[in-house]
Amino acid sequence: MEHVAVHWGEMPESQNIGADTIPVELRNLLILKAMKPDPFKLHQPCKQEDSLFEVPQECTSMDSTVLHTVQLLQHCKTLQSLIRLAEQSNESDSEVPKPLPPAPPVPEKPERIQSYEYNFPLRYMEKKFSTFSEGQGSPPPRLSSNSAKKILRKSVATLFAHIGYDNASQCVLDTMTDVTEEYIQKFTHLLRVAVDQESVSGSAGFPDAMERVFYEMGVGSVRNLHVFYQMRVLKYHERMLRECNRLHDEYASLALPALRPANDCQIIRCGSSETVNEEDVPEIHFPALGDGYSADELQPSLEPGFQMLHSLEQDEQLLANQMK
Repeated sequence: MEHVAVHWGEMPESQNIGADTIPVELRNLLILKAMKPDPFKLHQPCKQEDSLFEVPQECTSMDSTVLHTVQLLQHCKTLQSLIRLAEQSNESDSEVPKPLPPAPPVPEKPERIQSYEYNFPLRYMEKKFSTFSEGQGSPPPRLSSNSAKKILRKSVATLFAHIGYDNASQCVLDTMTDVTEEYIQKFTHLLRVAVDQESVSGSAGFPDAMERVFYEMGVGSVRNLHVFYQMRVLKYHERMLRECNRLHDEYASLALPALRPANDCQIIRCGSSETVNEEDVPEIHFPALGDGYSADELQPSLEPGFQMLHSLEQDEQLLANQMK
C-alpha cells in the first residue's frame, strides 16, 4: 500500500468529477440559465403619478402683490360697469329713479413680507446667505415633467391676468407655455455652461455667472430685474389702488339722488279733493323794480297809506267826542 503525502491546506481530489455525476434536470436548468439571461424590467409610468405626489406649496404659490393686482383689475372693471349703469339711470326720464346697487369693497391688501432691510442713510443691503445658496439643508423637491408643466402654465395664466386679459384660449395658453419653457431651458443651459467654464478657467470678466447669462440672453444687468419688479409690479399695484379709489368716489357721486330743476317741480295742494287749475289761482303783481333798487325805495310808496289810516283814526275820535 502506497503512502501519499498530504500537505496542510491541500484540498483532496474528488474521485467523482464529470458530467455524469450531475443530474440531467439540474444540468439542463443551468444551461438554460446561462443562455437566457433575465430581461431588464422597464419602469412603467403610472397615469396617476402626479396626483399621488404631493407638490409643495412653495412651488405652486404666486406672488401676493401680483395676485392682489389681478383682483384690483377685476374690481375696476366691476366699478366701471356700475358707473355706466348709474349714468344711464340718471339720463332716463323716469320720475322715480331706480335704486343703484352698492359698490363692492376694495379687496384687502395682503401683508408684504420684506426680505431685506435698508441700512440708512447709505441705503444698501447687506449680503445674506441662505442654506440653499450655501448648498446646505435638504435638496429642493424634484418635480416630474407633468407637474412642472402645470405650474408653468399657471404662471403664464397669472401673467396674462396681470396684464389685463380676462380670458384666453387653450391653444394660446399652451403656445405661450411652450415658448416660456424653451426660454427657461436655454437660460439654465447657459447658466450650466457658465458655471463649468468659471470652475475650469476662472472668471470671464463678470461679477458672477448669473450676470454673464443675463447679458448673453439680451436682458442686460441683473439690476434690470430689480427695476422691472419695482416699476411693473409694485408701482403698477399702487396705481391700480389709486384708480380703484377714484372710481369709488365717482360712483358714490353718481349714486346720490340728484336735485331736480325748479321747472320739473310739481305743485301739490292739500285740503281739497277737487281739481284746481293753475289759472284759478289769483296772482299778485308787484311793481317792476330796476336793477339798482334798495329797500329804502319802497318807503315813499307806503307813506300815503299810513296818512290815510291816521286820518281815519282822527275821524273816529271826533265822532266819538260828538256822541258824548
